[in-house]
Amino acid sequence: MKKIALAATLALTLAACSPASHDSGQVSVMSSIYPAQFLAERIGGDLVDITPITAPGADPHETELTPRRTAELIESDVVLWFSGIQPAVDATLAEAKRDESVTIDLAGEHAHEDSDHDDHDHDDHDHSHGHSHDGIDPHVWLNPEVMEDNVALVRDALIAAAPEHKNAFTKNAEKLHTELAQLHEDFESGLSSCTHRTFVTGHAAFGHLAEEFDLEQVAALTGDSHDEPSPAELARIAKLMKDENITTVFSQSVEPDATAKTLARETGAAIAVLDPLEFAPKAPADYVSVMRDNLAALSTAMECS
Repeated sequence: MKKIALAATLALTLAACSPASHDSGQVSVMSSIYPAQFLAERIGGDLVDITPITAPGADPHETELTPRRTAELIESDVVLWFSGIQPAVDATLAEAKRDESVTIDLAGEHAHEDSDHDDHDHDDHDHSHGHSHDGIDPHVWLNPEVMEDNVALVRDALIAAAPEHKNAFTKNAEKLHTELAQLHEDFESGLSSCTHRTFVTGHAAFGHLAEEFDLEQVAALTGDSHDEPSPAELARIAKLMKDENITTVFSQSVEPDATAKTLARETGAAIAVLDPLEFAPKAPADYVSVMRDNLAALSTAMECS
C-alpha cells in the first residue's frame, strides 16, 4: 500500500510540476552543483531555464530530494550532474528512465578514479589527496581540463533538447572551450616552476587539481568527516610543514575552519583560501575567476615564479 501511495503522490506531483520553461520556449535544465550550473549558463545563455537541484547555500553533500524536486528532476529537458557527491541524486537518476543524451554525468569516468598522486617517498607521513567518498574524490571540476571536456557534452545535450538552437549553443560552447583551455594553460605555466610542490588544507577537496598539475595535497581531514582531526594527526602535519618550510595552510572559505586555525597557530603559517566551488560565488565572480583566484593563492603559497 505504501508503494502504491508513493507512486500516486509522485504521479500527481509530476502533473503539477511540468517545467514552466516548456511554455516559455526555453530548455529546462536541472543542475546539481555550481560547476554544472556554470556550464549550462555559459552554453545555454538565455535559451535555458536552470533550476539548481540543491537549494542556494545548502550543503550539496546533504542533498535530499522532495517529491516535487524528484518530479522536476525526472521531467526536466536536460539534467547535468556530477555523480559521487549527492547520493540521493545518483540513486534517483539510476532508477529514472531518462534519455541518456540529455542526462549527463559530468564526472564521467573521473567519478570512478581515485586522485592519489605521490611522487615523494615519505617514511614518516602519508599524504591525503582527496575529499574521498569510499576512496573516490568527487571534486573533478577542480581540474580545468575536466570542465573543458564537458563543454561538448553539455552542448550536445542542449542541442538534443532543442535542435533549433544548435547554432547558438555551438557558438557559446566554442567561446567557453577557448576560455577554459586558456585557464588550463595558465595553471600549467603558473605552477610549472615552484619552490614547493606540496600544499596543506584543512579538509581535502583538491586531489584532482593536484593530480593534474603534479602537486601534493596534504589534508587533515578526508571523506565527509566534519570532526576535528586527532592531536596526533595535527602534530604530524605541523611537523611536515616545519620540515618542508610550508608557510601557508588553506581553508575553504574566508572564515577559516578550526583545523586551519590550529595548524596556523602551531606553525606560524598564514591562512589563505582555496575555494572548492561547491557553492555559487557571489556575482560577478564565476567558475573561471574563482579558479584564477585559486591559482594565485597556490602560486603565492608555493612560491612559484
